[in-house]
Amino acid sequence: MKKLGRKKGFTLLELMSAVVIIGIIAALGIPTMDLAIKKIRFKADSNTLISGMRLARSEAISHRLQYGVSFDTVSNELAVFKDVYDPDLFSFDLADSVVFVDTLGRGVEKMTTTFDDNLLFFFPDGRASMSGIINGTTAWSPERTASVQISVLAATGRIKVDSLTY
Repeated sequence: MKKLGRKKGFTLLELMSAVVIIGIIAALGIPTMDLAIKKIRFKADSNTLISGMRLARSEAISHRLQYGVSFDTVSNELAVFKDVYDPDLFSFDLADSVVFVDTLGRGVEKMTTTFDDNLLFFFPDGRASMSGIINGTTAWSPERTASVQISVLAATGRIKVDSLTY
């Protein structure tokens, strides 16, 4: 008589148990991923603000012309433009040449600035028209918010992130 050997493999019950355990672990990780995605979007929008201002400053220096940045705090838009119409007015006119426009995504929900008429200008030597601050905030839930504060120094045109919290 032949002895039956030990059979190798998994039972259906063992496989189903493993699938259920993996599903539970994945479900626990979804809220963490959601928060991580929100943080990434917020950081990306903060970087969009910074890169737009740095682009305006760089263009002003390289082209030896006055460039400006318009912050639309209602629609959360940022526009970089060449101030060619009348640079002495420090205004964003239809005749000015737009270089770059970007709408902040879902990362920064509210943007405020301390600049006159939400306009910032960079001169050919890199200086800014005025010192000021750009604040960006978003509320992910009543108890969880994120904020960024970006400052511009008029004397040098330096753009710096003062604080970034989330």
